[in-house]
Amino acid sequence: MSPLSAIAVTVISPQVFSRRNNILIFLAAVLFSPLLLLHAAEGGGSVNLSLGRISVADWVAEGVRVELFLGDKRDRFNLSATDFTHPSLPFPIKSLQYECHKGRLTDRQVDCQQGRLKLQHPALKQPYIPLSFSWRKERRQIDITIDKTAIFGGDAAAKLSYKGGHWQADFDGKGLGLSAVGEEIAAIEKLRSEYGGSGAVDLDIRLSGNQNGLLKGRWKGRFDDFGFSYQDDNYIGEDLSGIWDGAFVNRGGRWEGKQSLVLKKGAVLTPVFYIAPDGKPVSLASDFVYSAKEEMLKLPHFIFNHLNTSGFHGNGTFSLGNENEVVELEVISDEVEVATLFSAYLEPVLADPVFSDLELAGQMTGTLNIKRGRGVEAGIRLKEIFVEQGAAGDAQFALYGVNGEVNWRDRGEVRASTLSWRGGHLFGGIDLGASVFDLEVQGQQLKLNKPATVPVLDGSLHVERFGFEQSREGPQVHFQGYLTPVSMEKFSHAVDWPVLAGQLSGMIPGISYSSGMIAVEGMALIKVFGGSVLIRNLVLDDLFGTLPAFSADIGLKNLDLETLTGTFSFGKITGRIEGEVKQLRLEDWQPVSFDAWLATPVEDDSRHRISQKAVDSISNLGGSGVSGALSRSFMRFFDEFGYDRLGVSCTLENGVCEMSGVEPADQGYYLVKGGGIPRIDIMGFNHRTDWNILVSKLQQIAAGGAPVVE
Repeated sequence: MSPLSAIAVTVISPQVFSRRNNILIFLAAVLFSPLLLLHAAEGGGSVNLSLGRISVADWVAEGVRVELFLGDKRDRFNLSATDFTHPSLPFPIKSLQYECHKGRLTDRQVDCQQGRLKLQHPALKQPYIPLSFSWRKERRQIDITIDKTAIFGGDAAAKLSYKGGHWQADFDGKGLGLSAVGEEIAAIEKLRSEYGGSGAVDLDIRLSGNQNGLLKGRWKGRFDDFGFSYQDDNYIGEDLSGIWDGAFVNRGGRWEGKQSLVLKKGAVLTPVFYIAPDGKPVSLASDFVYSAKEEMLKLPHFIFNHLNTSGFHGNGTFSLGNENEVVELEVISDEVEVATLFSAYLEPVLADPVFSDLELAGQMTGTLNIKRGRGVEAGIRLKEIFVEQGAAGDAQFALYGVNGEVNWRDRGEVRASTLSWRGGHLFGGIDLGASVFDLEVQGQQLKLNKPATVPVLDGSLHVERFGFEQSREGPQVHFQGYLTPVSMEKFSHAVDWPVLAGQLSGMIPGISYSSGMIAVEGMALIKVFGGSVLIRNLVLDDLFGTLPAFSADIGLKNLDLETLTGTFSFGKITGRIEGEVKQLRLEDWQPVSFDAWLATPVEDDSRHRISQKAVDSISNLGGSGVSGALSRSFMRFFDEFGYDRLGVSCTLENGVCEMSGVEPADQGYYLVKGGGIPRIDIMGFNHRTDWNILVSKLQQIAAGGAPVVE
């Protein structure tokens, strides 16, 4: 270091500023070094001096030069450096030059009321920065002012003052473009490459401190058209506008303060929620305490508020060491309308047509507690919830009067959960009565603590086992129970079927749900029409979707034909019947394919009689062409006839039913093989018939009309 540079550094002692403020030392050293030359320039004239290299601590200035022009009324001077570097600067400053056109140099003060700092850098859109300053030796006071300067696509101004061991810095930036900042500052660009980031910011900052460093500060940032994306667009923010402000103070190494973020416009989409102000500002405010020594951030109180929509408050402590970690967190929500909560925050994330027709009402509150080493606990309280899925007037599922609480823990002992409802319905017409479910929810599992009963029409569904698990393969549901007798008449009305006689009951050994498919484990037994129906391999796919699909194998055992045919206007038939429907598949509840047969059991010893009307109905189905023939023959004198066996088979594929009867005949097949007196045989001749036409005939028969044969 040259002797002169050593003197310059001595004039503005490094102890005036902390090591963090070495930039100020440089400015002072450079700006006030002309003072050293006053004695040399007394009496007017000019002095040119090259100082060479000046360095203190971790900053370095190369090629420092000083020019003095002293006058009677004002002094002029120029300072310059070819290169200035410091670790805290985002970029090296090249060709630093300061020109003071109006100043005053004495042994007690150095002022410059009109000066400009020349810098060469792409971030600066004007070659000069207007900079004025004053130094008062006796007051130990320095004031530096940078007037509005075009930078980073906007403009900025700053003030720096030091007096009696205390300093203050103010910064006022307008329209600072994040992309422009990123182009010049590597750290900002690294964040932009990871999180994205666009838009502009107005930023007001005030900092103050003393020789020990920063003591307090405040900031206010206004952002507009801000956007970001993170992790392959899993986290997206668009067109965000709002204000982020706050203040802090240093209390013995602990930074205490408060902040407030207000989002006025735009939208944020994450995998679990969506936020858009939609004219109602969203705010998140908190107090905070940060300990750099402990690397710990504490939020004694925070509050989230979305005007007239939702809100929550809480507190938390977070470790910001090598591994960011939640030490403690408590969140308590205000009471919120579930319809608003769902439509505002969840529906855009779910993006599933099933939820597009979901109607909700009622209120809920929630809590969340996290403690390091003790796990996570959450709770939801429901109050008079109404939920209905499906278009108005055609709802597939509904529950109303839902109350209770659901308590969840990721591990350890859990508190009991209870859900109850006053009623509901399935598929529009199957009424559900009041029920109470006692549940246990832990980790990825939910299970029923004790059996529950759900009234269904005039019967009830007894739930003996119910479990839900979220696995890697998707949600898994298991169910076991039984159905006590339900009137088929009420059930038929509920699902808009032809009115059926008898009762519906059965065992449900197990139901599982996985990947959108519901499957019945083992066999389901239904008691109906005096016999039984065994259902195997039952699978429901996309039950509440746009194209529900049903498949199963069905066995019919010993059904009472008189009860069955009495349900329709088919005509009376007595006796028993059995059969199978293999590989049945329904799409949108319409048959697409199956292989079925129905026939009189070989060992059936019940009375076999068939009415005239039933004869006509069967004749039309089989295409025998004898419809009405009985009424034109002597057989019209008999109301019913005896038969030995009856039966029909149909294999449906591609809309065509391949038909056959109870046994083959010389021409065609027997639909009814006569027996006793009077005896009648009904033959079928059509081996292939259009399925839609066959269904149309069945519907006309069921309605009591005569089928139209074309």
